Amino acid sequence: MVIDILIFTAFALTGSVFTCLVLFDMDFPFIERARTLLLCLFFVAWTAIYVLSVLSVAKRWEKLTKLFYTGYGLAIFLLIGTFILLQVGFFDVVRSVEELRKIIEEAGSLAWVAFTALQFLQVVLLPIPGMMSTAVGLAMFGPVKCLILSLIGIELGSLVAFWIGRKFGYKAVSWLAGKEELDSWMKRLKGKDSLFLTMAFLFPFFPDDILCFVAGLSSMSFSYFLGMSLVTRTISIAATCYSFDLIPFNTWWGLLIWGVILALIVLAFVFVYRNMDAILEKIGKKRK
Repeated sequence: MVIDILIFTAFALTGSVFTCLVLFDMDFPFIERARTLLLCLFFVAWTAIYVLSVLSVAKRWEKLTKLFYTGYGLAIFLLIGTFILLQVGFFDVVRSVEELRKIIEEAGSLAWVAFTALQFLQVVLLPIPGMMSTAVGLAMFGPVKCLILSLIGIELGSLVAFWIGRKFGYKAVSWLAGKEELDSWMKRLKGKDSLFLTMAFLFPFFPDDILCFVAGLSSMSFSYFLGMSLVTRTISIAATCYSFDLIPFNTWWGLLIWGVILALIVLAFVFVYRNMDAILEKIGKKRK
């Protein structure tokens, strides 16, 4: 019990330190305006999480304690990853939405074709974050047209990626996606491909593009992948297209809401992943 508390203390301190480093390194105007408030809010959040985690240890709530271990690990991983990306200037590139927009606008009346092609290629070849390319389309075409064009391009790219995995196998996918990352996802998918992939496609912040290739290597049928990807892609793209207006990133309260949403998504995914065997067993019983 003492060891668990010491580990949680180390996690909380590490998370707090990297939260401060990230907030002080980010030069977004809305963060600069509300940096003190954000620091206070995150301090309160880390303190509350730490108290609850220690309480779970004291009360011997083993499942909750394991969940806190996973939650701490993911939060610290994201914070350290964000800090590293800030140091290498990644967000300077991501913020260059206007540069990408200018490239598409050069297509003139065929800008919508260029954008659809971009969405297709970012699934299959280009290392461009999906949210970034969708943000470009949102600025150029509005939410409805962006949703339609993005769905066409991304869905076609998803089907091609699935076909490459199914047709050309492991070697082709490892060359395109990277062997280490592919092996990591294949290990997690073992025996759980359909449910895991559905959850990953539905939730944001997962590498959906790589998982399309992985799906082609799994036991998933093409018809299931087609239906699943259409439904989940529509939901995720629509959420991206409309959430920018509903919950802006350029305000402190918008950032706070997105942080809460992300935390809930992570906890929901962790819960499902940890109980996936039981869920699959229940689904199997119902089918019988």
